[in-house]
Amino acid sequence: MQMAPGSPRDRHRLLRPAAVCLLLAFLALTLFLIAQERLQLPLPCQIAPRLAEGGAASADGAAAPQHGGKGSDSRRACDSPPTVTPSQWAESCSLLTDVCVDQGSVILYGEEHRMGPGSPGTAPYLIEPALDWKKYIFLHRNSSGRDYRYSMQPIHVRPASSTEGTSYLNKPLFSACTVPIVWYPMWNANLAHFFRDNAAKVWSVLRATPWARHIKWVLVTAEGHAAPAMNYDIMQPMVGLRVETWADFTNRLPSREVPGGYIPLNPLQGAGAGAGMPPPPPDSYEGSPQRCFKQMFVCSQGINITSWPLHGLGQHLVRHYASQLQSAAAVASEAVVAPQQHQHQPAGRDGSNAGVLPSSSSSGSEQVLRVIFHKRASADRQLLNVRELVQQCNAWRHTTAAGRHVRGSCREVEINDLFTGMAAAQQADVFVGVHGANMANAWLMRPGSSMIELQPYGFDAGPAHLQYPLFNMEDNETSVLWWLISVCDAEAWTPGAGEASGLGHSESHPKFRNLIVRWEALQTVLQTVMEVDGDMRQYRRRWEEGRWWWWMGSAGSLQHWAESCSLLTDVCVDQGSVILYGEEHRMGPGSPGTAPYLISPPQKRTKYIFLHRNSSGRDYRYSLPPIRVRPASSTEGTSYLNKPLFSACTVPIVWYPMWNANLAHFFRDNAAKVWSVLRATPWARHIKWVLVTAEGHAAPAMNYDIMQPMVGLRVETWADFTNRLPSREVPGGYIPLNPLQGAGAGAGMPPPPPDSYEGSPQRCFKQMFVCSQGINITSWPLHGLGQHLVRHYASQLQSAAAVASEAVVAPQQHQHQPAGRDGSNAGVLPSSSSSGSEQVLRVIFHKRASADRQLLNVRELVQQCNAWRHTTAAGRHVRGSCREVEINDLFTGMAAAQQADVFVGVHGANMANAWLMRPGSSMIELQPYGFDVRRTHLQYPHKNMEDNETSVLWWLISVCDAEAWTPGLREVMGMRRKGAYPKDRNLAVRWDALQTVLQTVVEVDGDMRQYRQRWEEGRWWWWMGSAGSLQHVGRGRRTMMRCP
Repeated sequence: MQMAPGSPRDRHRLLRPAAVCLLLAFLALTLFLIAQERLQLPLPCQIAPRLAEGGAASADGAAAPQHGGKGSDSRRACDSPPTVTPSQWAESCSLLTDVCVDQGSVILYGEEHRMGPGSPGTAPYLIEPALDWKKYIFLHRNSSGRDYRYSMQPIHVRPASSTEGTSYLNKPLFSACTVPIVWYPMWNANLAHFFRDNAAKVWSVLRATPWARHIKWVLVTAEGHAAPAMNYDIMQPMVGLRVETWADFTNRLPSREVPGGYIPLNPLQGAGAGAGMPPPPPDSYEGSPQRCFKQMFVCSQGINITSWPLHGLGQHLVRHYASQLQSAAAVASEAVVAPQQHQHQPAGRDGSNAGVLPSSSSSGSEQVLRVIFHKRASADRQLLNVRELVQQCNAWRHTTAAGRHVRGSCREVEINDLFTGMAAAQQADVFVGVHGANMANAWLMRPGSSMIELQPYGFDAGPAHLQYPLFNMEDNETSVLWWLISVCDAEAWTPGAGEASGLGHSESHPKFRNLIVRWEALQTVLQTVMEVDGDMRQYRRRWEEGRWWWWMGSAGSLQHWAESCSLLTDVCVDQGSVILYGEEHRMGPGSPGTAPYLISPPQKRTKYIFLHRNSSGRDYRYSLPPIRVRPASSTEGTSYLNKPLFSACTVPIVWYPMWNANLAHFFRDNAAKVWSVLRATPWARHIKWVLVTAEGHAAPAMNYDIMQPMVGLRVETWADFTNRLPSREVPGGYIPLNPLQGAGAGAGMPPPPPDSYEGSPQRCFKQMFVCSQGINITSWPLHGLGQHLVRHYASQLQSAAAVASEAVVAPQQHQHQPAGRDGSNAGVLPSSSSSGSEQVLRVIFHKRASADRQLLNVRELVQQCNAWRHTTAAGRHVRGSCREVEINDLFTGMAAAQQADVFVGVHGANMANAWLMRPGSSMIELQPYGFDVRRTHLQYPHKNMEDNETSVLWWLISVCDAEAWTPGLREVMGMRRKGAYPKDRNLAVRWDALQTVLQTVVEVDGDMRQYRQRWEEGRWWWWMGSAGSLQHVGRGRRTMMRCP
């Protein structure tokens, strides 16, 4: 039978030659690839782009380079070389171009570095890490010795020579596809610091980097060491190319000639991965090791970003290592059924003791809350009663307000590394752990989980005690609910090893103490966890209200401000001492009596400035003395001490002030806290306020001026309050005689406040408090106190109105004239008062009395400010009315504050005057060049925003222009530590920059809701670069935010 044309047989016959050709082409390509692998021949460029596609997804969602393995190409091209500028990397790190690396050095090949006719060439220099990035812990061999005397070395940079030591340095081929980022890590041996202050910041930027798949991550270590395993475990899932140390990355390799030059020869080419092991990541985008690059970054000071995804990074790591954790599910499910059997068993790297039950999983009619207690491997910071807590936690039952029945399933797990932490975190609904680096495991938990951080007794006095919850809340993506218990029970701790042996600094001892947490306290927090039930919106509301943090007092009592002061009963005071009259203090049969003792303040409350007579000498060698306490004797020195009558109506509060000579510290860290508590104290009118000073000194006038309007009884120093007086007999005993009785006030002066609730001086009391450590509260009314002071002194300010009204019409005439105590140069015109069809924005520049921190171009700024006109988006026409005022004391500050719509001032104690301003006013704080590296540089705006009652809008310009400053006096003379120099520098602020902020002030127009929204977005703070250029900083921590 004849086949019809076009039949299947016909078509098969026609296709045979084509199939043969395709087969021959495939065999030829296979032979070529085998030859390339054996002989390391370069691939044709047209093939390279296709080979560069695919691979594992990298941080930016683009294709990552294929893993190395045996077939990796040594010169694979990329689709197009990455454009690395502009980028966050370019803003924060040093970009080097046309460079090679060799044995710890960087070699520059650009023409501009070469010495020649008319060109001196580039001299060798060092890239030095910033202070916090230098620190390194050297672990001694075969011992537990941690040596802090080593530091990260600088990187030596030099131009290329004609006698380089290997061929690929003499005739280099620069990789355009691999972009190394050389990173100085901060505290790379500490999980929390590495995760939080290094990796999470990097992850944030990597996700926004289009060329992330080209990045080769290089970690600097000291002495050529390997990085801790945890560094690789965290960093490698973030990048597609192999993470290496600087020592390995710059190690010299053999050379291999290729067309156009030389490249390094991979000594391990063809070795492959071990049996059953996945192939390692490639050494470079091209596949094999590279040593020469078109572009390379060195990041010696971290990276400037304002928020970073802590929980987001944790979730990424969990997804990356999912295959290593999934095998744990079957084993872990049993571990949760009988958790008490698994106490103290460490979870394995594969998560063998961690389950994957859903959060608050159901068990019959009950929901199960899985609680894991961290067990620390070190001897310090142990939760001493953990066995008891685990037992009580497993017996715990709770019914929520919504009617859900919950039981605890609780155990202790020792977390030794990233993988045990990850496994435990994925099993737990709640982590409970003592403050330390292990806190970082919280960011490995599932969304909606809770971390309960426990802090040892005394640790709350340190500046870093709230670092973890604060960082967590500044992560916009976090879904971890952070809770905190501070142990304030003086009986609920034991010393750490260093404290017990007297080693280390006393300030650091509380951090390492072991602690006891009462079950009643922990139960309260667990009940709160269940009521909130993972709802971040509800948690954020609790955060704003301060209901996420507790102080645990005696017997497990939880109070948001707990036993802050020492309560003494039945006491007299005499010449700096406290005398105890209670029967329990008396020596008698079977009772040894009370031995004399001291009430000593912590170190930060002992600081005192001694001002030498007839000189400006400020002497810091003096300190506030402890108060001596002793039992009463039978031979007291005056009758009212031998036969005392105790006042039941006057309650003295003896206060150790923190930095009482500094307006901002006294106002903010002393008076505002006291005012917060006084307003909630029903017996406030009975309080007699007593300020401790050194050497019997009077307190600064500003202390009395601030404190007296807050209490009804006369404010005195400890020296005056305990001064011995004559005695006067009254029925039942003796009382002090007032030596000034009947003297009265001076003519025309208001009568002074009474010495006591009774009227005359008292020396013996039924109850007296000594507050040697401040007072424990979580927010305090800074602006509220300021408004109270303004109201109290209103009569002294009202007389200024008539005079001040003229001062504002022609403000330029009044530059440099200090406002008097009666406010003679400060007005009370309404905010943004109208002048015809224009509104007037009254701007006052602070003039500092000291030689330092001067605004160098203030005259020019005042002149331009007075000529300034602006039309808002809403169509309002505004002009500036501007002048400079020297603020010498509380009253000149108050008068100026009540006159101004806007204050402009250089960072310092004068910032506190902002809280004396009218609601809706603005403070523009200026910070000198270099000051942004200090941890305290954002203290004022942050404290202002933590005041729930504030109506002051705080704006900030950080001077980042290296030409816009002059050194302060101490820097010129080489006095003090170099780190303190930037604080006292003088500065110049460009009018263009200030004008931008003033326009923002007018647009926001005192609206606190709009301002708070800008705060959340970071649009309240600018960096000022050269020529007055401004850059919004964005959301940020109060630390580690530096100029770009």
